Amino acid sequence: SNAIQNALDADTYYVGMLRGEYLHMELFYDDGEFFSGMDIPLKDTLAGIVLNKGESLLISDLVSERKKKNLPFIIVGRPRISSSWMGTPLRTNGSVVGLIAVASYQKYVFDHGDLDLLENIAQQAQLALDNAGRHAEVETRSQHDSLTNVLNHNAFLLRLERMVHETTEQKIPLSLIMLDVDQFKHYNDRYGHLTGDKVLTDLCQVIRRNINKGDLVGRWGGEEFVIALPNATARQAYMVAERIRKLLEGCIICDRENNSIPAPTICQGIAEYQVLLGDYINLVDAADQQLYVAKNRGHGEIEPALGYSSD
Repeated sequence: SNAIQNALDADTYYVGMLRGEYLHMELFYDDGEFFSGMDIPLKDTLAGIVLNKGESLLISDLVSERKKKNLPFIIVGRPRISSSWMGTPLRTNGSVVGLIAVASYQKYVFDHGDLDLLENIAQQAQLALDNAGRHAEVETRSQHDSLTNVLNHNAFLLRLERMVHETTEQKIPLSLIMLDVDQFKHYNDRYGHLTGDKVLTDLCQVIRRNINKGDLVGRWGGEEFVIALPNATARQAYMVAERIRKLLEGCIICDRENNSIPAPTICQGIAEYQVLLGDYINLVDAADQQLYVAKNRGHGEIEPALGYSSD
């Protein structure tokens, strides 16, 4: 924003990021005022031309060119028509992901030197985007388990702490499932660690298929996993646990010789935050205690949250 204002005589400018058939305005300034982010359709827009061609565009007399070439346009921001316009694409990793555009209410404000300046600004923005993307990738890897790609222990606890705070403010339920693969060491010893690894990755895939996008899955340690279900009661969490148990039992597992072997069973313990007095650590501890009860009963068991019945 500062670079554009310092380098170019623009009445309006924006940075837009591509979202399917829409352009999301990350930054939008028009005649002294910043507007909040909005999505505009790309069809029949100058931005759409820039993004589709992947090339910069300079129009010195927009009113005249519109009449000659029947150029598309959509008015956003203030109800005024720009008279000169230029835009240049933004790229990350070689792909067009958005654009920077500037405009003026006067004709012939911009020339090719101004377009070169805008392209230089775009190159600096692209470097920032690439750096942010690499940082986000490293950050994501540091928070996820390398084998199963679910959250690691520490990352799960940090997310859970925020989730408990949010659900408390919103006064909605929050349930937790702690699960453990039965006799996993014997399973590993008999069929090999590669088979054991596949069991864990298959288990996480089963979990993901049975939870919502906003739910959390974490590897607590070894063959033990934890699932946070915001806006889910203990009864609803039990239904999720039952689906996971049944689907895992139906998984086709093969050993190193590609022979079919029995799928492992899991035990699960459930806790609901609303029935507890304490913080997120107490919630985890309560689910862990219920898991301990389930494992003492045998294999493939589910222990519902305290005060709830599976009947």
